[in-house]
Amino acid sequence: MAYHPIENYGLVGDLHTVALVAENASIDFMCFPRFDSPTIFAGLLDEHKGGCFKIHPNLDQVRHKQLYLPDSNVLVSRFLSEQGVAEVSDFMPVKGVAEPHTLVRRARTVRGEVRFRMLCAPRFDYARAHHTVERVRDGIIFSSQGRGGTALRLRATVPVQAANSDCVAEFSLSAGESADFVLERPPAEEKAAIDAAIEKSIAVLPQLLAGDMQGAMNKLHTDEQPPAKKEPEKKAEPVKAQKEPGKKEGLLSGLFGRKK
Repeated sequence: MAYHPIENYGLVGDLHTVALVAENASIDFMCFPRFDSPTIFAGLLDEHKGGCFKIHPNLDQVRHKQLYLPDSNVLVSRFLSEQGVAEVSDFMPVKGVAEPHTLVRRARTVRGEVRFRMLCAPRFDYARAHHTVERVRDGIIFSSQGRGGTALRLRATVPVQAANSDCVAEFSLSAGESADFVLERPPAEEKAAIDAAIEKSIAVLPQLLAGDMQGAMNKLHTDEQPPAKKEPEKKAEPVKAQKEPGKKEGLLSGLFGRKK
């Protein structure tokens, strides 16, 4: 990564925080979830340690163009090449449109067939806090081990892989095709499960360091609570949900509208 002049950055936000997007579609600075929160990306300050969120096409001799869709906070970073034309759209929905504190990114091929590479490399609290990476049913969760315990979930419409402390993906798109990425807070129940897992890991660390594997296992089982007994429930008449014909629920649930 090379440092970009500050005038080469666009801005997307949700009235709570903003993300700085370079003309090559790399998010190099973002505090989360508020303006005064610690950073999750700070490559603008340190390209090696700060962290970033990149989506870029593999094209030669690229010309960059960045613009906002008319009367919107949707930022489009375009990549123009003789091999093809691609773009990455970024926006953050405000409260009332969708869940706040959500960053939405869409990679799209306009002309030709283009191969993209995605790298999501958060570095919490100006890279001072370590974090864990965990694959869950519908994405990847990054959990800070620093103060505040910030957690992020990355969901995507293409396969992604955890790579050390980052998440990566490579994919190809033909003209008119797109791939979506959503970075957001994980649901409360997933966050609670992650917190519990971290607490258990810390609790058994002394036994593991001492080589006492049996003691660590005993500690884990001792901390587990037996499930509460459930009262018998009265059977209710089943209600069949009526599905609206032709309606499909996608990853973005209408945030971007219909694909062209």
